[in-house]
Amino acid sequence: MPHRKLWVCILPFVSGLAWSQAQPAREGLHVGADVFAGYTYVSPDFGYYDQGGGESGVDGALDVRFDHFFAVAVDGGYLHKSYNPEESSTTGTVMAGPRFFFPLRRDSAIEPFADFLGGLTTFNWSSNSSSSPFTGTISAAYAVDGGLDIRTTRHIWIRAQGGYLQSSFNSVASSLQNNVHNNHGRTAVGVVWRF
Repeated sequence: MPHRKLWVCILPFVSGLAWSQAQPAREGLHVGADVFAGYTYVSPDFGYYDQGGGESGVDGALDVRFDHFFAVAVDGGYLHKSYNPEESSTTGTVMAGPRFFFPLRRDSAIEPFADFLGGLTTFNWSSNSSSSPFTGTISAAYAVDGGLDIRTTRHIWIRAQGGYLQSSFNSVASSLQNNVHNNHGRTAVGVVWRF
């Protein structure tokens, strides 16, 4: 009888140990990083000032990836535009938020993605002849983007993306008040180093 009680106590332990040995080892949390650098274009709507096109410049991003599908992205950009010999604008953006990847298969060479970013944008209007027609230099901003990462080598990918940038600058010039909007299309293309 004592032996039977001993076996009743030992059997679940031994069975559990054998079952755990038979299970495949689970992968732990794997944190990786993508570093993006490239060219960006934003199409601001500054009334009659933007007839020659929008601002262009450089964009960079760091994606901290927690798996194949999710990353936390930090994105920064610097843009400039000369409208005439006397007037120009400069915009800087710093935003962060989730970025979701949708690989076609586990080892796919093409990875669509989408993100939602929030942060701040700075805007500076330079003029030799008059004061700035816009109020403020810092504004809250958010962006919604979608794009593709295309693998060229194991660690090098090409990224192309397009989306929407919202800021909150206002005009103090009556001639611009009804023409200035803070809804901007934005595009970027560049290289991703994936670690």
